[in-house]
Amino acid sequence: MITEAEEDSEKLYREALSLATSEANASREKARREIDSQRDSALSQLKSDAEKLGDLIVQKLLAAK
Repeated sequence: MITEAEEDSEKLYREALSLATSEANASREKARREIDSQRDSALSQLKSDAEKLGDLIVQKLLAAK
């Protein structure tokens, strides 16, 4: 009887640990995707701003001539 209870307890522990691990992995993956998305967005904005700045510099140089 005691051995059966210990086995049940161990099984419940393993199931809870497996579930917690799965949830942690899913949460980490979601956070990684969000970080990747934000990084890509920031890089895109930076490239756009750099292009605009380059155009503005060219305009100022041409206007100064």
